[in-house]
Order: sequence, then C-alpha cells, then structure tokens
Amino acid sequence: MSFDSNTDDNLCESLARGEETAWYAFHQRYTERLIRYARSVVKNDEKALDVVQAVMLGLVRNRSRLGAVRDLEAYLFSAVRRDLWRALKQERKEKAILVPFDRERDADADSLQISGSQSATNSVDDRDFLTVALARLPNEQRTIIELRYYGALTFEKIGTILDLPLGTVVSRFRSGLKQLRANLEDLA
Repeated sequence: MSFDSNTDDNLCESLARGEETAWYAFHQRYTERLIRYARSVVKNDEKALDVVQAVMLGLVRNRSRLGAVRDLEAYLFSAVRRDLWRALKQERKEKAILVPFDRERDADADSLQISGSQSATNSVDDRDFLTVALARLPNEQRTIIELRYYGALTFEKIGTILDLPLGTVVSRFRSGLKQLRANLEDLA
C-alpha cells in the first residue's frame, strides 16, 4: 500500500496494525521536520535527536493507541514539544548543582557559586543573532514562530497544538515577527 496520497487517518490505522510500509511512510513524512523543530528549541543536535527518537519509540510501543489519534501531525509535534520542555527542565536542574569554588574569585567571598545563577558575560558577537533574538521573545510567540518555520506547520495545526484559536495564533505570530525584527536590529 502506498501512503503518499493517503491521509494521516489511514496512516494512523496502518501504524496501529504495525504495517512496515506505514512506518516507512511515517518516517519519510515526519522525522526530518520533527528533528528540525527540536533543534530549533534545544540548540543541540544530540539532544534533539534523542527527544525525537524517544517519541518515535513511544509510538512504536504504544501503536495500538494510534487508532484514536485524530490529528497525527499535531499529536507528534505536541509530544516532541512536551518532551523537549522536560529535557530543558532537567538540564536546568543539572546546571543548578553546586560547583567548586572559582580559583580566581575574591578571597573574601564565602559563598559557593552555582553555575545556573552566574550571569553570562558572552557578547552577542559570540552567538548566533537569530538564536539570541528568538530567546528574547515571550515563550508563546517564540514557540509559534519555531513551529511555523522549523516545524513547517500551518497556523491551524499550531492552534491545535497550543490549544489556541486561529486568530490568536496569527496575531501572536505577527507580533512575534515584529518583535523579532526589532530584536535583530538591536543586536546589529
């Protein structure tokens, strides 16, 4: 059976039955977009691949549940988004672990340094301008822009993933782009 022209509903049903051709079609249709979106969020290829692979493995293990999925694309991006935020949260926890005294610190200071609380002194010249400009956006605007450009999703799908009305998604996308342009101009 060819899945090129079939809908995601047919693909979900075939995946639920465990058909090999369906898994290949699924991989062809979604994997690269999911990885591209994950990379845009975590800025780390290895972590992005790990998250997408974990989501895919979860789908294989729970394939019988796929028959109940109404919108496969929204389901996948929601799962990847959820797992990315979990990974980022875990990373923040790991960075907050106490680190040894800095040898060059002031001898009078008695406090331990916590790596997660140190202020970054890197200049913008050392970073990717777009990454910095995106990071300055409110979370919801940044997420909408990342899903739109890196995930190649429609506004309708983004609304489904974020549980927002279409007009709200479009409005926040436009205001996010406006703010992103301003952020890029400030960095230049």
